[in-house]
Amino acid sequence: MTFPGKRFSNALKASGKTQDDAAYEMGISPSKLSRYLTQKLPLSVDLAKRFSVYFGVDFITIISEQAEYELQSLPAESFTLIKPLSDKNE
Repeated sequence: MTFPGKRFSNALKASGKTQDDAAYEMGISPSKLSRYLTQKLPLSVDLAKRFSVYFGVDFITIISEQAEYELQSLPAESFTLIKPLSDKNE
């Protein structure tokens, strides 16, 4: 899965807006927008809502795509040593 921020980066380019302009119009700092678009800042609920309003994309879609992207990025072996709580009571 492609990083969800790519959609917003492409939309900005297509609109002719600069990242600074978009950040100002969304009420965030240009560095915050840049850090998200370059995958250096995780997506917060606040930022997702701002993207939803600004880009006209459903909020739940943004959150879901970000969660799916992050889940696919996790190494599966990280969870092999975790036992479900129900197994611990036996």
